[in-house]
Order: sequence, then C-alpha cells, then structure tokens
Amino acid sequence: MTLPYPLEIVEKASAYYLWADGKILLTEKQHQVALPCLQMAQQLQQEAKQWHNHKKPDYQLWPRICYVHDYLQADTESRQNLHDKIINYANHDLLCYRVQHPPALCVCEQQQWDLWLDWAQTTHNIHLKTTDAILHIAQSDESLKKVSDIVNSKNLYCQAGLLELVEILGSVILVLAVINCLETKDNAQIDSIFNASLLHENYQAEKWGKTEEYQADYDAKYQHLTHALQFYQLGLLV
Repeated sequence: MTLPYPLEIVEKASAYYLWADGKILLTEKQHQVALPCLQMAQQLQQEAKQWHNHKKPDYQLWPRICYVHDYLQADTESRQNLHDKIINYANHDLLCYRVQHPPALCVCEQQQWDLWLDWAQTTHNIHLKTTDAILHIAQSDESLKKVSDIVNSKNLYCQAGLLELVEILGSVILVLAVINCLETKDNAQIDSIFNASLLHENYQAEKWGKTEEYQADYDAKYQHLTHALQFYQLGLLV
C-alpha cells in the first residue's frame, strides 16, 4: 500500500493524525493512525511525497507503522505474540549453537560469540547455555525472564523494532548489544555485531572467495539492519 499525497498533519489530544482527501489515514485493516510523535508524521509526509514523485522510498516507515497500529488494536492474546516471538528467539539464540569442526571456525565462534554472551551475562545477568549438538538446548527460565523483562520495558514501537532486528541478526543477545550501542550513542561496534551474526557466511567467503551473490546478500541484509535501527530509534522518541 502506497501513501496518498498530500498528507496533512493534525495534532489532537497529544497525538498526530494524518489526513488525506479529507479523511484520517487508515491502515489496510481500517485502524486509525494516531502517531505519538511529530517526527513519525513528518517522515510519513516525506514518504508520501516520494511515492507521489514515482520514487519508491529506500526506507519505508508506513508498513512498520501499520504493523504497530494493527497490534495496538488487536486482542491481548494477539499482542502477546509479538513478545513471545522475541522470547522464542532467545530460547534458540544463534550464539548458542556451535560447530564441532573445522577447528578454525570453532575458534572464530569462541572469539566472536563468547564475547557477546559474556557481555550479556555481565550487563543483563542473562546466561545462555551453548551446545555443539544438533538438538535444541533449553535455556533457563531465569534468563528468559530477564529477556522478557527487557522486552516488556519497551514501548510497542520499540518492541516491533526489536522483533525486526532479531529476525535479521538471529540473536537476541546481538540485538541487545546493538540497541545498547544506540542508547549509549556508541555506534562504533555495530558493524562488528552485524558481522558476528554472519560469522559462518563470512568464514566461507574468506575461505573460498566472496561471490557476487554473497556480496549482494550481505549488502541487502546490512541495509535491512540500518532500516530496522532507524525504526527502533524512532520508537525511542515515544
């Protein structure tokens, strides 16, 4: 769904509504879009202008806004699903599943992944167990509760951003590290965190050479990460 143009911003009761053709903008599920901050409304205005000028926006806020607003209108059980999806990733975290060979890749996992698991234990008291077996390893209720508390402390916009970030990186621990970089305004380590999520792909590329397909996938995933971080940062303004 593309945005109509032009969009008018109307503030009412501490919320920002978007109007087009004399009507309040609705999601595809017919829910009113009441934005909590002016920056979101202004960004949607610019997005509508790009569509109007036949330029597909590189970063699209509108589908993300619709996702959140449809969740806001959903029943309690449906809204719990967003939280549960994030917790499920923590119980199957990428960093917890290790290879047995080759030795060089095992060393890379220890160097890059143990760093962030140790950080999570020191910073958030989250201790996740690792395994080199194929079968799932269940994490402790205590650690999953720590993750749950962090998720529940975020507003719904940030929670939606968290889920998108987890789907990109495959690791709740790496996502917590990334948002810590954002919230402390220390972005220097974001690239290394991103590369930790692609450790196996990067190892193969270094061993056998970087193909065009590898580079295209890497660039697309990095752009996706950048967009998800933009959305999460907007959520911090709420």
